[in-house]
Amino acid sequence: MATTALIALGSNLGDRKANLDLAVASLSATPGVTVRAVSPYHQTTPIGGPDGQGAFLNAAARLETDLDPFELLQALHAVEAKAGRVRAVRWGERPLDVDLLTYGRRRILTPELTVPHPRMTVRRFVLAPLAEIAPDDVEITTGLTVAQLLSNLDRRPSHVVIDAPPGPSRDELVRHVLAEFPSIDLSASKIPPADSSQRQEDQWREFLGEDGWLVSDFHLGCDSVRDKVSLASLYEPPRPGLKNAFPPGRWPIKPTFIVALSGGILDERGPREGTGIPILWPESTEVEGVAREVLAACAATRPG
Repeated sequence: MATTALIALGSNLGDRKANLDLAVASLSATPGVTVRAVSPYHQTTPIGGPDGQGAFLNAAARLETDLDPFELLQALHAVEAKAGRVRAVRWGERPLDVDLLTYGRRRILTPELTVPHPRMTVRRFVLAPLAEIAPDDVEITTGLTVAQLLSNLDRRPSHVVIDAPPGPSRDELVRHVLAEFPSIDLSASKIPPADSSQRQEDQWREFLGEDGWLVSDFHLGCDSVRDKVSLASLYEPPRPGLKNAFPPGRWPIKPTFIVALSGGILDERGPREGTGIPILWPESTEVEGVAREVLAACAATRPG
């Protein structure tokens, strides 16, 4: 029985349109793969890599495949190689990049392949074209549809939560984020009372503008995470008769995404599926490397 897979495509080197066209044609000719839909091409700004790169063309495609996920990954790498892709610099310029985003409802975590793609939930350049061909497909780690994930990036004020053990490393990481954007350290501020929360949000939006961020740590609501409740439910206003993680009449802004680091609440106890909030698991173990990944994720949420 064929499995539905979603992929992302990008090119910012050479004839970008021809490279994407070649990818679609090559996939269509791959035994065991049927291309069911391809999004329009979107021009976007490079994020996170070396300076001086040209703009990307990005697209998404829906496949049906009889290949297992690792065979499909090999087929995608073969398509990249056909277009002249050489893996040298991370996030560097490339004639073709093809990422496997989802493979049915499978969750795969190996050194060779992570599915769903670990950064798809915070990347507008992935979600925007994907929403044109698969808006109702569910990303299983969050339990949200592609359309809901894209809408999440549009919410203001934007809010990033740093889930890390208390100490100098977490403080330094928060400082990195605060220094990059117009920002407010929510961890150092009192959460507004319920009867003025909307007014406070309006003030934050006015101060931060479209590019600013609220930044906080994850001490808020950590007791309820032990119960493995949906993370999203921690950020709902209190309702009569329901247990809430926060003091009566107080709650924070739902995060755009959470950064989960070793030793944090999520690393020890947190839910892994159906969280309702995107989670970024940085690859780096050094503060500066983590900061680069977090700042790249923040930038990737924006139109560009």
